[in-house]
Amino acid sequence: MVGLTIVVGMVTILLGIIEAVQQQSHQNEESIAQVKQKYYREQKAWLNGEDLH
Repeated sequence: MVGLTIVVGMVTILLGIIEAVQQQSHQNEESIAQVKQKYYREQKAWLNGEDLH
């Protein structure tokens, strides 16, 4: 019975860690998407001869 409790506890901890990693990964993807969007917007402005400042 103690062994089962330990196993359930370990699985719960691992699931928590996996959830945290997935959330961080999602935040990183959003940050990368924002940087890409800014880059493409600036590139388009530069190609069109617009003032970037």
